[in-house]
Amino acid sequence: MQKLFYAVNFFVITSLLSLPVLAKPVTSLPEIILNDTNKLPYTTKNKDGFLDVVLGEAFKRVGFKLIMVRLPAERGLLSANEGIVDGEVNRIAGIQKTYKNLIPVPEKVRDSDFCALSKRSDITNSPEELGQYVVGYIKGWKIFEKMMSDSDNVITTNNPQQLFRLLKINRIDAALYTCMQGYIVAKELNFADLKVLEPRIKQRGMFMYLNKKYEHIIPALSKAMKDIRQEGLYDRWYKEKISPFIIH
Repeated sequence: MQKLFYAVNFFVITSLLSLPVLAKPVTSLPEIILNDTNKLPYTTKNKDGFLDVVLGEAFKRVGFKLIMVRLPAERGLLSANEGIVDGEVNRIAGIQKTYKNLIPVPEKVRDSDFCALSKRSDITNSPEELGQYVVGYIKGWKIFEKMMSDSDNVITTNNPQQLFRLLKINRIDAALYTCMQGYIVAKELNFADLKVLEPRIKQRGMFMYLNKKYEHIIPALSKAMKDIRQEGLYDRWYKEKISPFIIH
């Protein structure tokens, strides 16, 4: 009996030793947290929007997992500047002049179709004429803060839903936002009578900004963005995720 016991144990031990060694779990990437003020189709709740995919791939190539949070525009900038979050997904060029701790990634993220939207078509889209009307925009959108800096007839909101509700009930005469996302929000609110005021605001390049503590990864991140374009991934994802929403 004792011999049988030792024989069984010997068989179990040698069998275990002969099993393939399981690979160690892959260490998860460190997280980097950026504030995001975009909506569908650029970023989505399911994390499958255009920028979710493009920027997620770019950060993965430089060794980080991208996490996007959604703070109000002004608070997001302040939080990124103070290092509470690690940066901003996309902003216009030049904000580092005011927010000294933010450094732009040289390779632009995208172009943005800023515009003025209204129920009326008889208003000319110029700061001088818009200044005669009540105009709304989202607090923290620097392009519109600068554009309407001389006007006293401005209402700011915390999010696009508030902005377009004000337009729908005639509390404002025009909403300053982006064309594509403006129409998407209006559709969500069953607000069909919407027009883009002419002349349209020229498209602007939008850039990522990182807090200065991540300055060391900016050259590699910019290269990763450039590589994604050169490999054709950027255009492919744009066609898949943005083109169906473009307003002609």
